[in-house]
Amino acid sequence: MVRLKHPTDVDAAPNEPLNNTDDGSTCSYRVYDPAKDETIAVAEGIGQSILSVTNPAVFDVGDQVEVEQDDGTFKVGNLTAVTPADGTITTDTALTVAAAISNRVRRLFGASTPVTMSEYGTPKLGTLDWGFKAALASDHECQIQDQEIDIEIAFVGAAGGGKDDQKTILAVIKDVKEDV
Repeated sequence: MVRLKHPTDVDAAPNEPLNNTDDGSTCSYRVYDPAKDETIAVAEGIGQSILSVTNPAVFDVGDQVEVEQDDGTFKVGNLTAVTPADGTITTDTALTVAAAISNRVRRLFGASTPVTMSEYGTPKLGTLDWGFKAALASDHECQIQDQEIDIEIAFVGAAGGGKDDQKTILAVIKDVKEDV
């Protein structure tokens, strides 16, 4: 279970609670491999599927990657080639929007569709038993008990619906070992 407890919007005064009760608001998450998180090395245009990245050698053919495009959307594709000598990777889908230098390219664990989180409790300050939750399937590609993963939770508010209304919370789950 991925659970975000009593989240607040730190940009709003005085730290308003996040809630998705307004029409159009959503809360979802995706799971990433922190060992395969690179950036675009040369600006790429619309229609590109061969991408220059900072360290292509971390990727493998068959990896499902997400490329950050300049409009804030993400293009997801599977790698069909990794060519470290050329500094490139090739995806089976082309960019629909340009991608600037330093835009992220990272490997997704599991399905490319974000997992929708449901709200529970009453979103108000001072109340601890509320937030967002969704299950990470027990047969998910990443095995939480075996490795570190990055979970990125995105809350998109109803007002305006633009990129500036998106709040992203990064959670890292690590294997915790007790000292004996």
